Amino acid sequence: MRPKRELRVAIAGWGRAGSHLHAGSLRALPGARLVAVCDPDADARARAAGEIGAERVYADARRLLDDPAIDVLALCQPVPGRAGLACAALAAGKHVLLEKPLAIDAGESDRLVAAEAAATAAGVKAMLGMNMRWHPHALQARRRILAGEIGAPELLASTITTRHDDVPPWRRTRATGGGVLNDMAIHHVDLWRWLTGSEVVEVSACARSREWEDDSAAISARLSDGALATAVVGERTVNDNALAVFGRDGAIALSFYRFDGFTLRRGGVPGDRTDRMSTALHRLAQIVGLPATRRHRGLWLSSYRAQWRHFIDCIGADRAPGSSFADGARAGAVIRAAIESARRGAGVAVGA
Repeated sequence: MRPKRELRVAIAGWGRAGSHLHAGSLRALPGARLVAVCDPDADARARAAGEIGAERVYADARRLLDDPAIDVLALCQPVPGRAGLACAALAAGKHVLLEKPLAIDAGESDRLVAAEAAATAAGVKAMLGMNMRWHPHALQARRRILAGEIGAPELLASTITTRHDDVPPWRRTRATGGGVLNDMAIHHVDLWRWLTGSEVVEVSACARSREWEDDSAAISARLSDGALATAVVGERTVNDNALAVFGRDGAIALSFYRFDGFTLRRGGVPGDRTDRMSTALHRLAQIVGLPATRRHRGLWLSSYRAQWRHFIDCIGADRAPGSSFADGARAGAVIRAAIESARRGAGVAVGA
């Protein structure tokens, strides 16, 4: 359900996430219009004014809270200091979409979850920006898994890698939300929970820090239903973003940057006649959607548009968003356990 009137959106933080992923997603999206941008950097503000012609450009994010012409805030700035702004925005009656991670420490996570609960009671919506939940492949995988098509998940294997020769200063240290565990692995930790309906209860991790803290990492985890999960994460290799889920009756493989990156296999051996036939038929069906996703990572960008469409609909229908601050707190607890495991060189119970 669309809101009765067009929602006026402001973005705080005009880095890549704010300018490309979120602002790009809001263009021509029914029910919402980007009207304001905030960034402490003068060059970023100048770019914002030139790129989108924002009606209001601010240096101080607190100005957004006092602006009655803003209904929704997208908080895309670095993690430090963001929690206070999110809580204040919700208390001021602004709907908030907060980019992941929710917070770095447990205290700030708890504060945000409490603010979310108070806002919900007042009819104000809060949503954590976990765009991968709205990726078409992930949505299809969740439907198939919940329908029992591969049996109960037994094993999950994630790969999420990219190539960065340099990153902004905040992404160089764990304390400011940087490193691949905080910034990248959290996407797949959230997907493990969301796809299986189970919580991660124990984590073992190791990390490598060459150029900055945690620029590569490996994780193994145990879920509350007994399933096991692994992930390799890095910022010093070629790009990849994939997840495989194995059950007794079948397996689902997802490649998030490919338009034809969803594969469902029921029994058999990869490459046998049955597998080849089902794969060929499925990819033929996926080709129908190719024109809309011809550009590199088209489906990846579409996940942000779908996320915004969902949030706008939730505001209009007074419905709870599908990715909550509480979800972010649980995923964050897993990441904190992984960081502690990498420090100790031993397994860590989540929440311990």
